[in-house]
Amino acid sequence: MNKPEALIFDLDGTLIDTLEDLADATNAALSSLGLATLPVERYRYLVGAGARKLITRCLSEVAPPLLEDNNQVDQLVSLFKEQYQQNWHQKSKPYPGMEQLVRRLALSGCKMAVLSNKPDPFTQEVIHYFFPDKPFMAVQGQLAGLPLKPDPAGAWHLCRILDADPERTAMIGDLGSDMETAIRAGMLPLAVLWGFRPEDELRDAGAAELFASPEQLEAWLFAGDGASRTT
Repeated sequence: MNKPEALIFDLDGTLIDTLEDLADATNAALSSLGLATLPVERYRYLVGAGARKLITRCLSEVAPPLLEDNNQVDQLVSLFKEQYQQNWHQKSKPYPGMEQLVRRLALSGCKMAVLSNKPDPFTQEVIHYFFPDKPFMAVQGQLAGLPLKPDPAGAWHLCRILDADPERTAMIGDLGSDMETAIRAGMLPLAVLWGFRPEDELRDAGAAELFASPEQLEAWLFAGDGASRTT
């Protein structure tokens, strides 16, 4: 595959460092029911698959018996969403270099979109807050009728909006599930190492290229295969 003509970015752990706010909201929900909390760093391995999956992953570590109680799970999901809705921008911020990269890509005419497993209205709000100049042609979170990543349906839907061929599109993310999404969608899987998951997970998931910094990603996108990167 030559250099991609369209790019689909993951949100959490790729464009924006949201880890502390996600951890704080989840821990507040757990604590409100008298449950143990988890270290912020542990959340690197718990987030990325939607709110309910985040809560069940936490419960599997702090209170496994509660996994059998759907009412308790539902309550925790609601508490998490309430906490996160109020405090999602307290500590979150774009990764250094990402705003400049996205701006340069937009000026170059690159077709860009965002695909997240967050609820769609919330995804729109987050992107509008951190990228108010609207560099993305499409922003998409969880939508009714479209399964979450790693199912490729959401990525294909964005390609139709972008009028982009999946084979000429790259998906950029920090999770193994992002790489799986790209591969299942017939796209180029590009992995970033500044996000939530370790290099071995991304390699094992089939990443075609791995980048240690936004500057390395920028060099590769604009200068060709000779750019400095992690391989």
